[in-house]
Amino acid sequence: MADSTKYMFKVTWWDTQSSIDRDYILTYFESENGSENQVQFYDPKNRRMFIRKYPCPSIKPKDLYIGSKISFLSRQFEIQSCADEKTSQRFGQRTSKLFSIIGYRNIGSIISAANQNGFTISKLKSIVDRPTGGIKFALEVVGEEGGIELWNSILGKLGGAEESSLANDDTDKIFFFKDHLSHF
Repeated sequence: MADSTKYMFKVTWWDTQSSIDRDYILTYFESENGSENQVQFYDPKNRRMFIRKYPCPSIKPKDLYIGSKISFLSRQFEIQSCADEKTSQRFGQRTSKLFSIIGYRNIGSIISAANQNGFTISKLKSIVDRPTGGIKFALEVVGEEGGIELWNSILGKLGGAEESSLANDDTDKIFFFKDHLSHF
């Protein structure tokens, strides 16, 4: 297809009936002419197509990074790695993960700013701050390599200098991880 760009990822799907991880090659066809993006899944073990090319408007390029989970036809696939060099060049840079604890009063503006600045919020969970009894939000943010400086500036602008400081117990906190957080 001349009007789409093809990207390939190695993905796994947990098959609950047989209790095993099944490996597939996800091919993502990004449309260049405004039509719907498409996906297909190939089974390398059995050397056959698992799901033929199918329209998928719910999967966007920002959802495709190592460690992300995408849902397609009631199956949840986890992206393990890029399957070719072109895909690695385009999507391999989205490897930095940040973990932040945000006060409840800032969460809406911080989520908006994260989306506007190219970050993807991959996990979000409300937590109770035991010492104060207040509600906070723990979130995992995925961005391009070196995104910690930009994330720090977002927290500093939206929360003020005191709120982005790590010294105050009642403020927003930021932690940087290069590897995937497996248990959140």
